[in-house]
Amino acid sequence: MSLNSDQVDKAGPAKVTGMETAILLLAPTGRDALLSAEILRSAGLRCTICADAAELITYLRQGAGTAVVVAESLNPDEAAILEQLLVEQPAWSDPPLILLAGTASLPKHLHTLLDRASTFMLCRPLKVGTFTTTVRAAQESRLRQYEGRALLHTLENRATQLQKLSLELVETEERERQRLAQFLHEDLQQAIAGAKLHVTMLPNRPHQQLEAAVTKISALLDDILEKSRNLSHELSPPVLQQHGLPASLQWLVQRMERLHTLHVDADLDLAADPEDERVSTFLFRSAQELLFNVVKHAGVKKAKLQLTLEGRSVTVRVIDQGRGIDPGILSGPAMGLGLVNIRERAKLLGGQLEVTGAGDSGSTITIEVPLVLAVPPALVPKQRGATTAVRAAETSNGQLNGAGPRLRIVLV
Repeated sequence: MSLNSDQVDKAGPAKVTGMETAILLLAPTGRDALLSAEILRSAGLRCTICADAAELITYLRQGAGTAVVVAESLNPDEAAILEQLLVEQPAWSDPPLILLAGTASLPKHLHTLLDRASTFMLCRPLKVGTFTTTVRAAQESRLRQYEGRALLHTLENRATQLQKLSLELVETEERERQRLAQFLHEDLQQAIAGAKLHVTMLPNRPHQQLEAAVTKISALLDDILEKSRNLSHELSPPVLQQHGLPASLQWLVQRMERLHTLHVDADLDLAADPEDERVSTFLFRSAQELLFNVVKHAGVKKAKLQLTLEGRSVTVRVIDQGRGIDPGILSGPAMGLGLVNIRERAKLLGGQLEVTGAGDSGSTITIEVPLVLAVPPALVPKQRGATTAVRAAETSNGQLNGAGPRLRIVLV
């Protein structure tokens, strides 16, 4: 059967099971093909006999492993189309081609194929061991190419997610600036302006109205102090630097109840208090983000937060009984950027993010990082007061969960 470029273009990517590990064999006669195939199979190598060059090239278009071709089985037109196909391979792909020649030289129309790094020529007659060793080495090389393709695909997905995350971080920073500007203008400045107005009017007020005016000014100043204190705590909770992670999480639990009516059952191990402020800050911010996700997406008013220490690892786990999260989104484009941010930061610290649960059965999100980071600590050591005792949720027997070898935070 002759082969032309139209046939190759129209030969679409037929689905061939296991072709990535298959060795294609093209020989001019049925007997030669069968004998070569038997030699390869006896060596444990999977072999597919191609009826003609058209079938060989169709399989190569599917990403087949290695091609073994007897030189006489390719005419000039077929060799040209095969060469074109090999040149047009993606960056990760360079299919090995083994040419079996009857003499020490090849026909002229096959010379350009030898210019490829992955083309090998064997002269017949040859030893069985030489034949099988060459084919096996070529196939191992092809399998490494497929491993590289999988790694490249993973890196491309990560790069896409990181690009989205970078853009989202820029937009988040701008939104935060706008929010702060709006808060300063509409809340603090208005309250300060109101207090100033009342102060400027004091000299003109009758003596009997002064007490009421001072009370009003005092109330405005109290409101200003409360708003500025809330803003300061939201930007950087002082409890985290002063009293450690367990106390900070207890403060967060109370804040979520007060501001969002989310009841959080906290089970906090007082021994789970990392000395490295980077670990504490990451876990606190992660717990805060995950609890906000419960408020925004889970559709429930209850959650559970656990902090434990086990060995030399720190774990954050969030569990709710509302709308679940499909664990598959962690490897897909639909993954929320909040989870992307947590996952990437956990990896930077040498940890990981895990999501379980789907549908209406709730979800569990676990973050685990080393208690002691492998990266060099900050030049300025963390200055923090003694850890404040935290009242944690008790177990059924009235005792706190015992501290194991790992630090773990759980949000349920």
